[in-house]
Amino acid sequence: IQSLKSIILEHPETTFHLYFPPSSILWWDNEYRRGTMEIKLEAIRLLITELAPLSNVDRYLFQTDETLVKNLNLYMDSVHFNQQVNLELVNRMKNKQGLIPKENLDETLNDLLSSMRKMISEYSTNGILEDYPTAVTP
Repeated sequence: IQSLKSIILEHPETTFHLYFPPSSILWWDNEYRRGTMEIKLEAIRLLITELAPLSNVDRYLFQTDETLVKNLNLYMDSVHFNQQVNLELVNRMKNKQGLIPKENLDETLNDLLSSMRKMISEYSTNGILEDYPTAVTP
């Protein structure tokens, strides 16, 4: 975090757009089952909080968007999404959608991370083959 922060501080004339792209629910389910989900969520919280005082940083979080996270047809594997998602994220950032406001940051982060915890912990892989039959090859 300190390396990133020092680069940002060295360039006050530049606006940095940092974003947390969506990872599929399968990736998050794996982190949940391995017991590493909380570490990942805390890393998100820490990075956003540490960079919050910097006026030339916009922070975006797309991990809570279930239409992106749970639609496995958008992914080539558990973390790499397709070009459609890339374009969607650019358009959203252009329109400031997904921007994490600096006001009430702690409360906002608590809400966002709680939403992620709920989505991840309630996800069930039961029926996944029925939901995504085209993803299965013989």
